[in-house]
Amino acid sequence: ILGSHEADLASYRLKIGGALESGQSLSIAQLRSDFELVREKITLSCVGNSPNGLLLSSSIFQGVRVRDVLTRAGIDERASGALITGLDGFASYQAVEELMRPESLFALDMGPTEEELAPLPTDHGFPCRILTPGLYGYMQPKWIDNIQLLDQGGYTGVVTKSIPYFEGKMQLSSGFSTLRSGVTTEGANEVLGYAFGDGRAIVAVHISVDGGPWQPTEIVYNEIDDGLPS
Repeated sequence: ILGSHEADLASYRLKIGGALESGQSLSIAQLRSDFELVREKITLSCVGNSPNGLLLSSSIFQGVRVRDVLTRAGIDERASGALITGLDGFASYQAVEELMRPESLFALDMGPTEEELAPLPTDHGFPCRILTPGLYGYMQPKWIDNIQLLDQGGYTGVVTKSIPYFEGKMQLSSGFSTLRSGVTTEGANEVLGYAFGDGRAIVAVHISVDGGPWQPTEIVYNEIDDGLPS
């Protein structure tokens, strides 16, 4: 699909059409210069990931808000969703409500820290991919080159009720990874864990030991997670 980064960047255009006031054909340079660059910490999970599975990853992504691009193009009020197609031919449908969320990005860069941000590797969608936090990975095509805004006239509502996971919203995934200290039979034990899903806050955690009764726990906020409970 792709050759050298330099050649691909020179020829690449993100094409946006359909239910808009004006179609768009944008280069990576135009995306970077014409729109505000923002950063998001995003966790991606495969729809086939099992509890405590490894088919997930987190990174810092930098790009431009999808809603900024669509707003400038003049999205039609009749548009209910968009067909997003990648250079590999893979396509996904996303509702306008998801695309217009402030955290939804046309991602251009990624890295483990803000200091290590670099253009997307080819495996992660270079030169541009769409990221909509809270949806499974298959809903977020890589190497995107075409977006068509559509008026589905209620079609998606029917399909949503008929096909599980049509909207691709993440189910809650959680687990405990390690003890912060040795196990004690008296007092409190500190356990490091994780929980993420479709963006709703985790408000309570209960634990059962060796099949015993479920007990409430105290959630301790970890500064390295930007205030997310651990």
